[in-house]
Amino acid sequence: MRRTVIKLSKSPRAPRWAPPPRRGTRWIVTAVVLLILISGASAGYLTLSSKSSQTTNNTQGIHSTLISSTSSTTMISTDSSNLVSSSSSFSLSSTSTSSFSSSCQSTEPGLYVGGSTTMYPAVAGAATAFNAAECADIVVQQGGSGAGMEGVAEGVLDIGDASSFSAVASAVSEYPTANIQAVEVGGTALVFISNFGATSTGVCAGDLVVAITQAALQDLYNPSVANGYGSPTCTEYRATGDYAITAFTAGAGSNSPLGPTNIAAVSRADLPAGTEDMACSYMEDVCAATTNNVVTLPGLTETGDPGVLSEVQDHEYTIGFTDIGFAEGSSVTPGETTAAGVTVLAMQSNGDTTLEPDACTTYASTTLDGEDCYALPGATTHSLNAFIVASLSNISPSSTNAVYPDATSGTGLTRTFWMVTAGSPTAQEQPFLTYIRSPGSETFWTENGFYSLYQIAPITPP
Repeated sequence: MRRTVIKLSKSPRAPRWAPPPRRGTRWIVTAVVLLILISGASAGYLTLSSKSSQTTNNTQGIHSTLISSTSSTTMISTDSSNLVSSSSSFSLSSTSTSSFSSSCQSTEPGLYVGGSTTMYPAVAGAATAFNAAECADIVVQQGGSGAGMEGVAEGVLDIGDASSFSAVASAVSEYPTANIQAVEVGGTALVFISNFGATSTGVCAGDLVVAITQAALQDLYNPSVANGYGSPTCTEYRATGDYAITAFTAGAGSNSPLGPTNIAAVSRADLPAGTEDMACSYMEDVCAATTNNVVTLPGLTETGDPGVLSEVQDHEYTIGFTDIGFAEGSSVTPGETTAAGVTVLAMQSNGDTTLEPDACTTYASTTLDGEDCYALPGATTHSLNAFIVASLSNISPSSTNAVYPDATSGTGLTRTFWMVTAGSPTAQEQPFLTYIRSPGSETFWTENGFYSLYQIAPITPP
């Protein structure tokens, strides 16, 4: 009979007087933390805050924080999900994924998994299920791919999450003695979505807007240009009646109704968010500073991919971004449904409007064509997914073999997901890595708008 597990999530770096197996550096980390606590408290550099009371019944939920490896001023709170440091190169936050029950107590040392904010919801969901099924003790943390890689290299984390190939490659190069070993676990692509009404009434002469340029997005989300509310500049594709938005100037703003000359940008309210990091990376210098930060973009903000999707679906004259699975309706396998009440815009990074993008319905279900396409509300996105899936396996893009949407170098608007360990996985680490890459864990990825390992062709790790 399966046991129901309720556990107490431990503080990610609670002091341990004996080092766990295969993590010889942990006792050093513990000693350093104790020295920081003692010396910091006596010198007035350390501030501790906690609730005056904690729940003491048989189920407790504790939100705890991770240490900073290079902090000079650190605030640690047993009732906070944030660690604040005045000079820190490594920090993660954690939220307990389980509670304690006297009927189930793991006999193995706890595993600490952390890193990518993009991957967090899928990994946390898998950890909760694994803890319940195996009476395990896995705590999942988030704080960015770089923090995850550094945490593994320094022995603070058992398993690190990275939402890009380049983050893993950088860690392999930066920490050669850590012997970083990586396995691919999934991937995603970001799409920009819009709602200009059934016939784009009033926008771009009343005809269909099927594409948007990178430069236009940079204008719309730029506080010094459109500040989240923009009046579009439209370019027609060779008199076909279809248009691309190629630029924005300042619109009427938040105090005026949305309309053809006042289009609102929609972004994430729950920061840090890996999806917004990817959008910012595409828009480059406009919002690069928001990476793993809490700087809100201008315009309208909503919580999570579902919130952004709902905002665009419900309000005409809006543009936003989501992971591909949510643009298709969420909680389904990407590629098996249609654009969910929004237009999935074709993207143009170079502003070239001489070649009109095709509708995704133009291609047969098996045709990749090697280029981006647009999907109107209710239209199939199958061929778009085919291009994205091919892009996730393309590590050598070129002018004749682009990565979605049209990148001839780098990864465009796609990301592969990785989990890493220091050296070969231990007997404690391997079961969870096997579980999260198994067919039974596919839904943790797809229900968050991602691709599972079984929908893409894995590539060779860095």
